[in-house]
Amino acid sequence: TFVDTDVTNGQEYYYAVCAYDFGFDPGVNLDSLAFYPSENSYSVSRTLRGGTIFPTNVVRVRPNPKVTGYQAAMVSPPVHVAGRGTGVVQLEVANSSQVPAGHQFLIRFSNSSPDSVRANRYSLEDVTTSQVLFTTGNDFVASGRGPVGAGILPVISSLATVRVDTSFFETGSPLNTPFSVIYQPGWPVELKRPGFPNDLVVRFDANFVDTSLAFNFRPAKPAKFRVYAVTDTGETQLDFGFTDSNNDGTLSLVSETVDVLTRPVGRPVSTADYTWRFRFDTSQLPPGGVPVPPSAGDVWRLRLEYPFEPGDQFTFTTQAETAPTVAAGASQPYVVPNPYLGAASFEPAPFNIKGRGERRIEFRGVALGSTVRVYNVHGDLVQTLRHDGSFDGYLAWNLRTKDNLDVAPGLYLFHVEAAGQPGFTGKFAVVK
Repeated sequence: TFVDTDVTNGQEYYYAVCAYDFGFDPGVNLDSLAFYPSENSYSVSRTLRGGTIFPTNVVRVRPNPKVTGYQAAMVSPPVHVAGRGTGVVQLEVANSSQVPAGHQFLIRFSNSSPDSVRANRYSLEDVTTSQVLFTTGNDFVASGRGPVGAGILPVISSLATVRVDTSFFETGSPLNTPFSVIYQPGWPVELKRPGFPNDLVVRFDANFVDTSLAFNFRPAKPAKFRVYAVTDTGETQLDFGFTDSNNDGTLSLVSETVDVLTRPVGRPVSTADYTWRFRFDTSQLPPGGVPVPPSAGDVWRLRLEYPFEPGDQFTFTTQAETAPTVAAGASQPYVVPNPYLGAASFEPAPFNIKGRGERRIEFRGVALGSTVRVYNVHGDLVQTLRHDGSFDGYLAWNLRTKDNLDVAPGLYLFHVEAAGQPGFTGKFAVVK
């Protein structure tokens, strides 16, 4: 999208999407290979009958005010209807005229790799018409450079990777020393595997209920706890490595650690590798520096925040641009340019015709369905102009009478009528 803020209403503009080359400066020894910066050259041409020929990626735009009471298209706040990803989805109306009325849309996140945790693309679907508008969205940093569909630009920001949200003891003594948690180097944090990424729960017992894996030069140790991954179908028990310096089967010293181990689907146990390591948080030790270890019945939970994942979905609805047939309040029409001094800046240049070419003035600030009648100072009707029913708040006049004759210089009156509006009368001058 591009917004041009330095324009003149009524003036016709052409915009093009170009490729730009910065040039090449290899140095004094290879000057024969150097070339200057350059960009695509675009040439808008016209046919002998006055039609316009546009090259690829060129559009014509004429900015002008909207009709009285105009309301631009709007979208409802997006609702997260599926998935657990964390991020922000905002919606901008990039082209109000393309937004349909009362349609439901779906933003769906996906990934080209089934083994990746994080989504790397998103699509926009018009659910009402079952039309997929685009599937190539990949802006996850809210730069505003993603694709536009139905006049709507999704602006999306998401976490770069899985991260710890919070950890806490669910039951047991409130005096338990908190755990700190970090992700250990090993398999990439983007790699999806059984038990990762999932929230964790550790259930402590009075007896030995599990045994750690012999891992990374550490022997297997009996443990008075089990580690589970919290999945959509329930809790799944996980392997872990355990540094138990005093062999009491639980975390009781600040030097002791538990490493949650996972491995990709189909890999042997010997390929298990680190994910999360938890240990006592030394910054929150009680007075004396001795941790209060968990005991039988204590339950510790680790909750994670996830980036948008394949399967995350957002829905929203649209409201098309509108303008009331009976606008609230009176419109204030005006004429541009006034006075008309021989020419207007937005008049089309003469092409393949004799004479001066088309003249143009505009009646602006009119309501929907307006009728403008132009009179001379004697009260004779010169021309009648009718609004075409669009949301453009202007009527253009070529300064020709109802008999297709050029108007004479002088002072003219105009009267604007619109449904539900009081009549408006103004004046303008033509100087040739």
